[in-house]
Amino acid sequence: MKKMILSFSVVAGLLFISSCAKEKSPSSYTDNITCNEADDTANVYTGKIATLLSTNCAGSGCHNSLSNEAGRNFSNYASAKSGFDATALCTIYQDGGCDPMPRGASKLSADKIHDLTCWVKNDYPQ
Repeated sequence: MKKMILSFSVVAGLLFISSCAKEKSPSSYTDNITCNEADDTANVYTGKIATLLSTNCAGSGCHNSLSNEAGRNFSNYASAKSGFDATALCTIYQDGGCDPMPRGASKLSADKIHDLTCWVKNDYPQ
């Protein structure tokens, strides 16, 4: 009986682990994008990125220093750099496996997604 319970536990554990979707790495988003458009030089935090994040992500009740939704704060450079990872890219790409963001709003435009992806690809320039 103990062997049967142990076997069942092992099988259940393996099924649980295999059912989890693998989190994509940032490179799965950044490898297929070129960041050489004329305005891509503004894809720095103090350029387009701070405004983009504050307008679309760090609003009241979301990813700001007060609410810190899902442990992410995009209201300043240091916390945005540490919190904007592969999962954040997954949410804005809305390609499945992640909670689509911004919540309760339309998907970000392709240009905004491009800007954020280039920011990540270029190692989060300030």
